[in-house]
Amino acid sequence: MTNLPDPHLPADQTDEGQQSYPDHTEVIAAATARIKARMAGTIRDLIEIGRDLIRVKSLLSHGEFMPWLEREFNMAGRTARNYMVAADFVDQRLAGKVETVSHFAPADLYAIAAPRAPEEVVDGIVAAMNRGAKLTGTEAAKRVKDAKRRLAEEKAFAKLDLTPTPFVVGDAAADRLAGLLRERLGEDLAELVGLLSAVGAREVANRLAN
Repeated sequence: MTNLPDPHLPADQTDEGQQSYPDHTEVIAAATARIKARMAGTIRDLIEIGRDLIRVKSLLSHGEFMPWLEREFNMAGRTARNYMVAADFVDQRLAGKVETVSHFAPADLYAIAAPRAPEEVVDGIVAAMNRGAKLTGTEAAKRVKDAKRRLAEEKAFAKLDLTPTPFVVGDAAADRLAGLLRERLGEDLAELVGLLSAVGAREVANRLAN
């Protein structure tokens, strides 16, 4: 079927300050039609939408892409980015093999394709999928989520000042902590005190971080 130019995108007309794109009108109109037809479709449709968005963005001038998204699809920039990173992930990391992730839920695919997904974890997922491993989208996304959580915890602990400080009699925070430990631990308190004296608070904190 031939994709005709969208009559709402004339090559020689600027609508209310929007820039026209006379050199690419038919290409962009065809991409617009394809995207609309694939909305709410399969993962394969999602990837094709992302590919069309990448292509159109490369053709438009700076500042034209977002107005085009809003005008044609009422689409938020974040949604468009999800489509595009998913398409880029499939094309760059999976050699365009959409069938590898065709059983994924969109949210799971976005999670592993996201730019901030831990690279080592994503590399492992990609290697497993390229070997033909039957990896579910839920499992892949959980690996990414767990890795991001561990990284966040490590960063948080790295910022803690664990330098031992002498106990100051009457210090409200120390008194409160001691009271809570005594109340919650009961008979186990003596063992805890002995262990803390033996290994030090820093060693305990390091193990809690792992």
